[in-house]
Amino acid sequence: MKIIHIITRLIRGGADENTVITCIAQADAGHDVTLIYGRDHSIDYVDTIPDNVRVVCMKELVREPSPLNDMSSIRLLMKLFKAEKPDVVHTHTSKAGFVGRLAAKYAKVPTIIHGVHIVPFENVGTLQKWFYLLAEKFAGRYTDAFINVSNGTREIYLDHKIGSADQHAVVHSGFDVSKFIDAQPPADWRERLELAPNAPKPPTAVMLAAFEPRKRQLEFLRICPSIIENIPDIQFVFCGEGPDLVRAKALVDELGISPNVKFLGFRKDPETIIAMADVCLLSSQKEGLPRVVMQYLSGNRPCIMTRLSGIEEVLKHDRNGLIIEPDDFDALADAVTRFFRDPELRERLSLGAQQSDLSSWDRSSMQQRTMKAYAMAVDRLKLSTAN
Repeated sequence: MKIIHIITRLIRGGADENTVITCIAQADAGHDVTLIYGRDHSIDYVDTIPDNVRVVCMKELVREPSPLNDMSSIRLLMKLFKAEKPDVVHTHTSKAGFVGRLAAKYAKVPTIIHGVHIVPFENVGTLQKWFYLLAEKFAGRYTDAFINVSNGTREIYLDHKIGSADQHAVVHSGFDVSKFIDAQPPADWRERLELAPNAPKPPTAVMLAAFEPRKRQLEFLRICPSIIENIPDIQFVFCGEGPDLVRAKALVDELGISPNVKFLGFRKDPETIIAMADVCLLSSQKEGLPRVVMQYLSGNRPCIMTRLSGIEEVLKHDRNGLIIEPDDFDALADAVTRFFRDPELRERLSLGAQQSDLSSWDRSSMQQRTMKAYAMAVDRLKLSTAN
């Protein structure tokens, strides 16, 4: 099968890594796989993709609204699809999803799949909501199947009448679960936390997330002083890269909390950083079902996070974590403080994390479910053609 994937950007983020893992698994299974990505990309990350996946950078494909670039993207994608004649075009994220599906339809690609990694019309202003909703409804007319990262995103799309129930599959964002189960902290953890050679481990909270506005590290940092007031020796460890990282470091200096905050950049061994933690954090405004939460839990660490659509599918409030309303950062600060000051709560949530069932997030399960969704879309098209 010839498969072309399209994603708006290619950096070290959840949707991006999910897409790359899918491409590699399909190529390893013998399929002819191409990955097209836009102007915003990490060349270091692109270089990690093996040679059996063909990669194409399309500089006209950009995240921000840009009519000229968007029309150019559609035209170039149509030309490529007509030349390559793929069996399946699989789009990811909202902009690539829109231009990619239109181009695939006009190029008469047999099967068009869209990956719903995030709901673009949630947690945005009214004008943006209606713009994204209309775009999704329009592109949805040209979509043979949707692959959702959670039941939550599936239900939201169905509630808004985007696609039918039989078009929507759920495929959890896979990773190597086994790497996280028995992971150990890095050998140099004291050095990373700037501690003395024989210092005991301090209370530690970890957040793994790209530094971008929707992840809201800046907003979280502003509540750190109130947590530190109650837990003076706490260490906040942030891992990730992105446009907000410089501002985050400046804010830490401005707030005078540098001794309690560490920035470790991008890590190829997230499992070891999670193993350093007593609790893991996420303060995102909008996501699909963030894979990092499953990584936290598979590392046997509870998670305190802001509410996202469908998160209850894996994170159970007061059982393996705490879920806080999206914009209540005071409550988020209180939850982190309570976790460290209440031994019974800490023990209960930690045990709940250890007992979490994450088997459907295993990488092999993701590949099987993805190919099953393709096959169902193809069968449905054959049936509709026959009728």
